[in-house]
Amino acid sequence: MRELEPTRKDYDAYVQCFHRTDYSYEVGKQSGIRKESYLFEPMPTFEQYCRAFEMNRSFSRQFKTYRIVYENEDQQVVAMAEVEEKGKTLALNEFVVDRNCQFREYGTKFYEEIEQEARHRGFREIKLYSNFAGSIMFWLKMGFVDTGIFIKKL
Repeated sequence: MRELEPTRKDYDAYVQCFHRTDYSYEVGKQSGIRKESYLFEPMPTFEQYCRAFEMNRSFSRQFKTYRIVYENEDQQVVAMAEVEEKGKTLALNEFVVDRNCQFREYGTKFYEEIEQEARHRGFREIKLYSNFAGSIMFWLKMGFVDTGIFIKKL
């Protein structure tokens, strides 16, 4: 687990995870391929990605928001997350496993590393929001509790 960097490798993984992997709408099914990018966040070129990365670095530190990646044994990025520190709560704003790497335990291993680091750093709670069936089932298996608005783990 490491922070996202302004490199071609991380850019390609960013595009694959955040722009080409759709949400998990059904339990036990691989995510679809997103045909269109978010309207509010069009897919950037590599140059735009690098510029935005540098511009957002100080903003991210100020609001304690980090994009992190998880690599497999071949050093291939297979998952990404955006986490935000909110007092003693760690918010998982985004968490995605590359659709081509799903159902291989990468999501579980990645989350376990995030939780271990959160506990080590003194966070009391991990919180996220999801309304996609496949995602909710994953988070319940990870020990989260559905509170009706957020899914959280103490």
